[in-house]
Amino acid sequence: GGSVSLPVTYEPWALHGTVLDSAGEVLELTSSRLSVRFTAHAGWPWTTHVTVEWSVEPGAVQTDIRVEAVDEPFPAVVGWHPWFRRSLESGGSLEWSLDAVCRLERGDDHLPTGRRMPFDATEGPFDDAFEVPSGTAHVRWPGALAMDIAAEGDWYVVYDETPDLVCVEPQSGPPDGLRDAPFVQPGRPLVMRTTWRFRSDAAPADPA
Repeated sequence: GGSVSLPVTYEPWALHGTVLDSAGEVLELTSSRLSVRFTAHAGWPWTTHVTVEWSVEPGAVQTDIRVEAVDEPFPAVVGWHPWFRRSLESGGSLEWSLDAVCRLERGDDHLPTGRRMPFDATEGPFDDAFEVPSGTAHVRWPGALAMDIAAEGDWYVVYDETPDLVCVEPQSGPPDGLRDAPFVQPGRPLVMRTTWRFRSDAAPADPA
């Protein structure tokens, strides 16, 4: 029933959430696992605990984001914003693909208008949100490396407008999604697990 203005962090927008520039408390640190909790969120009006965990296993990294409402419910969207090099030391230039059912139309202000558009991978470059009910995406450097992303979220943002870098970002909601996001309730946290699994994409050796 009220309105909240969030801190502007880039030009006219509030971008990248409350954790990106925050210091956290290390809860666990081992050779294969890191768990960090964030309790200070500048400009965020609700008491909130965010726990982020990274677990490394052979061939994969698992990441978990957990948002807890301490005393009052609030809307929340979580996600990752990884940057990938287009070119590695070997192999071809980065290729990406999504199991997307639609793309959100983007207004002149770069925010989604709410209109769903057909997804056509040839229409890029993109700085757009895609609905991906399966939560899966794929990144590939042909002849070198491939990565399969499996997220417990329905959305991805892809940014590939720069010549050297590409972002493939799993999210629990679209940009500006706080307006319609489900509320996190005390005792009922928002949790998003994402697994980033790597495999060789090396070309087979020529027969002798």
